[in-house]
Amino acid sequence: MHEQESGNPLTTARRYLQALTDHERAALESLLSDEVVYQELPNRLNPRGSVRGRAEMLEAFDRGVKRMAAQRYEINRSVVQGETIALEVAWTGTLRVAAGSLAAGDTMRARFAMFLDVHAGQIVSQHNCDCFDAF
Repeated sequence: MHEQESGNPLTTARRYLQALTDHERAALESLLSDEVVYQELPNRLNPRGSVRGRAEMLEAFDRGVKRMAAQRYEINRSVVQGETIALEVAWTGTLRVAAGSLAAGDTMRARFAMFLDVHAGQIVSQHNCDCFDAF
């Protein structure tokens, strides 16, 4: 599969992670379908998990920008089947504010299993299983 195509799910996933990394809200907005549904399974930061629509995803992005000085997503593995992509992602983030035993300026780490459904270059659903290192 050629990654040059804008409709390629892996290309869309990489653009999405880059928009998050760069704190680029406009780029993020362009990648999210109006009907996108995000499901986050329970984890250390969100013990109850959540289901969000586009507006809530963008609000969470804005909160994240205020809390994270920098972040990086590294795709370790990807599997594409049609318009669905499964990703194993290593994440590191530098905190602007303290979290648990970490101080502002410290690095938080996690591994994510991300499942994205993409249609016409936009994400229509995302399911995440986030595993944070102890903090």
